[in-house]
Amino acid sequence: MRRRGTGRRLVGEALRRFQATGATHVFSAVTRENESSQALFAASGFREAPRGALWRLFRWRAFRVRLRMVLAPHEVLLVRTFTDPSPAPAQGV
Repeated sequence: MRRRGTGRRLVGEALRRFQATGATHVFSAVTRENESSQALFAASGFREAPRGALWRLFRWRAFRVRLRMVLAPHEVLLVRTFTDPSPAPAQGV
């Protein structure tokens, strides 16, 4: 069931709920080879998190966050910032 907009709707609803709870950043780990997922998240305003992003955002709490998010070497960490004034426009994935 690809390319029917289900993933886009699920990510959109999750983002809406995160924002409603006061979240300022949302992270997602996606395998580098999964171009479809990367495109879906990019269309939802995610971008690749710069190296050290967790530390800059959370300082010492980053260790706890990092322990909850185990990234494999073949995964890329994506971030969506709600305070960004110009999120990527939604596109068909």
